Amino acid sequence: MGQSSSRIFMKAVSWRAIATLTGVAIILAITGEFEYGAIFAAADISLKMVFYYLHERGWEMIEWGAVATD
Repeated sequence: MGQSSSRIFMKAVSWRAIATLTGVAIILAITGEFEYGAIFAAADISLKMVFYYLHERGWEMIEWGAVATD
C-alpha cells in the first residue's frame, strides 16, 4: 500500500505531458496560433501538476479503498 513521493511526482509529470500536449493541439487547431498554445502550456503545466500532486498526497492519507500488498 502506498507510493513514494517521487513516484507520485513522476506520475504527475508524465500525465501532465500527455494532457498538456492534447490541450495545445486543440488550441492550435482552433486558433492556428502557436503563441496561444505556448501560453496555455505554461499555465496548464505549472498549475495542474501542483494540484495533481497535492491531490495524490491527500488520497495517501485516506485508507478507504486501499488494498495492502505483499
